[in-house]
Amino acid sequence: MIRYLAYPETQRSPSTFIILAALEEAGKLPKVTFRHVSREQNRVAHELAHMAKRLHHSAVWRERAPVCVEQTVAQDVNSSVNP
Repeated sequence: MIRYLAYPETQRSPSTFIILAALEEAGKLPKVTFRHVSREQNRVAHELAHMAKRLHHSAVWRERAPVCVEQTVAQDVNSSVNP
């Protein structure tokens, strides 16, 4: 996925429209960097994906994380502040 986002002109994925839409939205932000991280480094996204599968829907939270990932968010924030 990161390769597709980094080089959208070179891929022929069936999901091209999703990749281009993601890039368009990312372009609206001051700075966005796409990079691959391991699942251990991306625990919050992993937990949210599992929650969406369990509940059969997705959502956007602003300024507050769902209770089920609050502890993981705190650990991620603390580990990025204190490497």
